[in-house]
Amino acid sequence: MLAFLKNKQWMRSISIALFCICFIGCKPVDEVDKAPAIDPNKKEIVFVTHNGPSTYYLNNDNQPAGIEYDLASLFVKTYFPDHEVRFLLVNSISDVIPSLLKGKAHIAAANLSVTHLRKHLVIFSTPYQETQQQLIFNNEVNKKPKDISDIFDKKISVPEGTSYEEHLAALQKKHSLLKWHSAKRTNTESLLEEVADGLLDFTVADSHLAALMQNYHPNLDVAMPIGTADKIAWAMSKNSDPQLIAKINTFFSKIKENGTLRNLLDRYYGHNKRLNSLDVTTFLKRTNSLLPKYIHLFKQAQD
Repeated sequence: MLAFLKNKQWMRSISIALFCICFIGCKPVDEVDKAPAIDPNKKEIVFVTHNGPSTYYLNNDNQPAGIEYDLASLFVKTYFPDHEVRFLLVNSISDVIPSLLKGKAHIAAANLSVTHLRKHLVIFSTPYQETQQQLIFNNEVNKKPKDISDIFDKKISVPEGTSYEEHLAALQKKHSLLKWHSAKRTNTESLLEEVADGLLDFTVADSHLAALMQNYHPNLDVAMPIGTADKIAWAMSKNSDPQLIAKINTFFSKIKENGTLRNLLDRYYGHNKRLNSLDVTTFLKRTNSLLPKYIHLFKQAQD
């Protein structure tokens, strides 16, 4: 995961009907391409996702990693053992559902929150995780806002096409002075970095992703929750094979019961609960002061 975060190239109400048409590239929902069938001859299950520490990335060994990668691989191994898992990587989360609805993938596995608007576009699986969206700020640059009015004149940005926009729009109905910018061709991690670097006042992030990024940027802090807690799930086209949907739901039920899901979540996010900001700051300082003295020993051991 550190490999992903070190790589700067990765880091750097209109009506529902109109929303749906725009969201999938100006094609009405009832005219979306048919979901691809599981081809026994091609022998692959295609997942659409985007690069990120909470989805899919390449680790230090240049191998695929990420919780969505692990879940997808385990699902295919369990229910389609003679098939390969293939990932379609799109530029941002705003491209995930459109790609799914254009028939380019069987399943969207991209840390997707289950939202009211998205339910009009896709079928969601049994949720596998719960998260709380949070307003994030730089505690070295800004003071923690006491209430929502303290951020009316601040620079706020979120990635276009995310559920963050939905929550902010709901909040805006109560607070008309709330404004934000929906940034194109970016991701939450990049905006969190901008906040950490003092280039942006606030952004919104899922609680597990915010906690993860705080391990590398201790100056990131939580200002307040945004909306109610969200469920995270896989998504399928509404004309997907019912048997595929049933297998996915059975898969998540089983890995919840046998502890596999708990272990995966702990593997990727458990350290967020075990480290405090002092631990992180001390670790980061020592990677600069102590690690260079011993790095040759680690490399020798690796060889």
